[in-house]
Amino acid sequence: MLPFPTHTSRELDEEQQGARVVWLGELVKYNVRDIMEINVARGNTADLEDMKDPHLREFCIIYARDADDQTMLKINRWRFPQYKNDIFDLKNNNRLLLVAGRKPRYGVQVDRMWVIQPD
Repeated sequence: MLPFPTHTSRELDEEQQGARVVWLGELVKYNVRDIMEINVARGNTADLEDMKDPHLREFCIIYARDADDQTMLKINRWRFPQYKNDIFDLKNNNRLLLVAGRKPRYGVQVDRMWVIQPD
C-alpha cells in the first residue's frame, strides 16, 4: 500500500529539518552527479581514498513540482542505483513521483520512491 502525501511543496518549506515527509508531484528535470568529480573540483582529494563504497559514485538531484510550487528531491548514491532506470524513464512519460523521506534544509532526502501512472 502506498503512503498518502503529507506535504505540498510550500508546506515542505515550513517544515522543520529532520521531519518525515511524503510528497507527490511531477518531474521537471534531473541532474545526475558524480561524487568523485565534485570532490576533485572542490580540492577534496584526501577524502577519496577513505570513501565508503567508492563504486557508488552517482547520485541524483530531481527538480519536481506539485500544484503549489517546485521542490528538490535528493537521491543519495546508495539509493540511486535502485531508482536510476525509473528516473530516466520519467522524462518522456506522464507519470507522477511519490517519495517518502526526511526534510533536510531544502526539499526531500528520498528514502523510498514510487512512479505512478495516473489514469
